[in-house]
Amino acid sequence: MINDKPKIKNLSETRLEWLLKQRGCSFVDEDNLDQKICVKSTRPDYFVWRDNISVLVEVKEFEAAGPLDNDYRCGVEAVNEIIKRFRRPFEEAAKQLKPYKKLGFAHIVVFDNHQRVGIPTSPIEVIQVFGTIQRRIIFDQDVGRAEEQGWIHGPKQIIAPNRKQYISALSINLPKKGYAYKEPSNIERPLRLKIVHNPYAEYPLHQSLFADPEDEHYELVEGKWINSITKKPLLKL
Repeated sequence: MINDKPKIKNLSETRLEWLLKQRGCSFVDEDNLDQKICVKSTRPDYFVWRDNISVLVEVKEFEAAGPLDNDYRCGVEAVNEIIKRFRRPFEEAAKQLKPYKKLGFAHIVVFDNHQRVGIPTSPIEVIQVFGTIQRRIIFDQDVGRAEEQGWIHGPKQIIAPNRKQYISALSINLPKKGYAYKEPSNIERPLRLKIVHNPYAEYPLHQSLFADPEDEHYELVEGKWINSITKKPLLKL
């Protein structure tokens, strides 16, 4: 049944619709999910499909000022503050998606920072929902020197091998590089996605769904985060 009083969309949801149309995807919003799936206790923002690929999407917008929203745009506690800013909207999105985890297709969370509230949204920040990034160095007493072990995910994990396997990927919706500061912001412009794939996902996201030349995909391969397209490591020693 189609809701006679559809929800008023915020700009983050509108921007996702722009991107989906630009990628040739079909979609229904939360008011019309009944057309495509059996609605349960929650209503995620979008059911999206193209060809034989389906995905359920929840959109989260950053609103409150972030840790870098200051004159110096830096701070000792920046990393922990960034993780906190991702944690609440992610947990809210996960609750919306969880009732549908057995449907057999990908579920993704799309973050949007169109208000530019001082929250870094590069892949380096996003992958830290898998645990804060730390460098492991072990001192070998036999040889009397420290040995570099590379980057690892430390504490504060939001996603882990035994947690949130129904989340296939996290992504950031951004204007394409030549349109990043075009105003006003509520006028459609070309968009791109930065996508971090969950290595523990039960149903991985098909990368072909978002395959624009400016879309970016990052995945964990043999213990290293890499750009799926260029194969370059995200973190260098």
